[in-house]
Amino acid sequence: SVCVQLHDLEHKRTEKVTSVPMHIIQTYLPSLVGRVQQSPTNKECPLPICIRNFDHVDDIEKPALLSFFNHLCGMSELHQAWFCLPAADTLAKGFLLYRALRLLDLNEVAHALRFRLIYDLGAQPLVSEDVQCLWWGFQYMNEWSEWLEALLANLVRFRIGKDTKENEYVWEFIENEMCQL
Repeated sequence: SVCVQLHDLEHKRTEKVTSVPMHIIQTYLPSLVGRVQQSPTNKECPLPICIRNFDHVDDIEKPALLSFFNHLCGMSELHQAWFCLPAADTLAKGFLLYRALRLLDLNEVAHALRFRLIYDLGAQPLVSEDVQCLWWGFQYMNEWSEWLEALLANLVRFRIGKDTKENEYVWEFIENEMCQL
């Protein structure tokens, strides 16, 4: 089996996300087969994935990858040989899916999903969970400024003030994160 692992740039910190059968990688993610490292003990072969920051790994990267690999395992159990993305019925779930695709270097598929997410950002107001997933998921990515611009445009378009408890949470989150920059 393959052990999906996250590690930092210096390889000082490593965290296991999940284990999946090798045939899942071979069937649905053949471009990753070369990244799976051979294990001298023949137990679990690591699939290392580098992330720049571990601050929110339990909130973003781990659940994103775990959900994605669970989807692939479910497709395998149904004997589906073709690849389809899991449904993302909220913006937050879409952001996590996008993060998983980027972590796995599935950039073509991620790019298509990104267009849909940007469109959805213009079509519906964000809730606090969406803002948190967007902020924590993308703040260390090269495209962070584009996501931040889309987030701010959403707040302006839908006139998200502090008029409801949910909107207060949105602004409180943003203010706390801005203080940490």
